[in-house]
Amino acid sequence: MAYAHAGRLDDAPAEIEPLLASDDRSVLLAVFGNLCAVAGHIDRARAIVAELRRRHADRRASIAEVGYVLAGLGAVEEAVDCFEHAADERYGLTVYLGVEPMADPLRTHPRFIALLERLSLPNRP
Repeated sequence: MAYAHAGRLDDAPAEIEPLLASDDRSVLLAVFGNLCAVAGHIDRARAIVAELRRRHADRRASIAEVGYVLAGLGAVEEAVDCFEHAADERYGLTVYLGVEPMADPLRTHPRFIALLERLSLPNRP
């Protein structure tokens, strides 16, 4: 994530990808998918969305993890849908939506703003 925030988008996915071989956590896959999306590796990010959706159907991932990749892809409506669903499921990491950089593309969307207000979370600029 530090590489992405520093503008080194080509380096960011390459740093996480080797970890995926030994760490099967969906949240790590979601971060990788978001980084792939913002680095322009669209097909790879879409494949990760599909994998995370399968994991969610099997209860091995949260729909919020899908939302983070969709946010990176610019699929704002779908991403907000995911986060609303995650909040309804009481997914614990939704408490970070107000400050999570991967949610930045959603910050001005009215439904995302309403979700943050409903959850009593800040909306960092």
